[in-house]
Amino acid sequence: MINSKNRYNNDFKLSLKLRKIRINKRGLVFLILLTIVFFFPFWFFVLINLVILLFYASKYLIRKIKNLKVRFLFNSSQFILFIYIICFSFRLFCFEIYFIPSSSMANTLYPKDIIVVNKLKYGPRLPKYILETPLLRIFFNKRDRSNGISKQNNGKLKRLPGISSINRGDIVVFENSKVIVKRCVAIAGDTLKIVNGKVYINDSVERFSNNIKNNYTLRINNPLIFYKALDSLKIESNILSVNRNKWKQLNLSNIEVVHVNKLRCIDSLELKLMDFSVNTNLFPWAKDHPWTLDNYGPIVLPKKGMEIQLNDDTFQFYGYTLKKHEKVEIYKENGLFYKEGKLLETYTFRRNYLFMLGDNRKESMDSRYIGFVPEENVIGEVSCVLFSTKDQHFQWSRFFKKVE
Repeated sequence: MINSKNRYNNDFKLSLKLRKIRINKRGLVFLILLTIVFFFPFWFFVLINLVILLFYASKYLIRKIKNLKVRFLFNSSQFILFIYIICFSFRLFCFEIYFIPSSSMANTLYPKDIIVVNKLKYGPRLPKYILETPLLRIFFNKRDRSNGISKQNNGKLKRLPGISSINRGDIVVFENSKVIVKRCVAIAGDTLKIVNGKVYINDSVERFSNNIKNNYTLRINNPLIFYKALDSLKIESNILSVNRNKWKQLNLSNIEVVHVNKLRCIDSLELKLMDFSVNTNLFPWAKDHPWTLDNYGPIVLPKKGMEIQLNDDTFQFYGYTLKKHEKVEIYKENGLFYKEGKLLETYTFRRNYLFMLGDNRKESMDSRYIGFVPEENVIGEVSCVLFSTKDQHFQWSRFFKKVE
């Protein structure tokens, strides 16, 4: 009798523990779903619930199968299928990994860095073609590139709602014939100008980051101490000799300039400004405006709903954007502007546009060359460096390093 009572008590305690575990699990699931509702877009909550519903529905149907071998086969297939669905959804809607090919974003991002791009922040773009979806693109994109990315600019891309909008200073991945990584310095409606290397947005100087690099000329009085100081500061830059070796040219970041300027072996340090050249070929390719990489603008970024008067100046600034991104064929005849044979005095933009700059200002093919970037071309924000290698050595200091 005593043993049976003990067993009963033990079974009762075990059942209570199991109930508590179930309650805790339900509470945890409820807490996770509540977090998703408050901090993520509604479509993300629907997607999570849809995946969970499909999982339990398929699990229920598999349990109805009486043949054990067939049930095992379906269980295995279900596991593989849901792993695929989770990976597919994660890459399409949440995060994707990209490779940095050049030094245009140094010292923020370096060549061969592997970065994580957050698609949730601005909202993931929906693929226009089935072959543009991740995983399927792996198998088909190499065979027929004409059916994939090259067609994506023919029309407006659809984007699901995100957590926030694109802000000045965000480092983003976008598409412009190819995938590019740059820093967004101006958004739709902003007036941008660059004066002696400094970026002005709406007449206010924007610094963005201490990692932004530029070319500087400096006069040194002791070369030996100078080179030792560069080694101690871990500054890596190609050093060009100018004017009998006493003047040097270096590519330095803002923070490196502060350290170098404190050296006693330096007599002077100045920002090297680019001179105007007809062959520079800067956007908007207006011959009447002798712009350079360091003295550029002012120019107003088009905004959805913004109306412009069509004249020689505005057509010089915005003609390329109208044709490439707005898909509008406007031509000039006898001093007047026409669209499909109809006289056109004004034009209202249908899209928002951004202006991108590389942090390595003198070695970046950015909006100063390629023009405005449509907001819908942005894939996502660079969240962190997944891992980085230098001289074939893994850089632990940059492992999962947040990018700013």
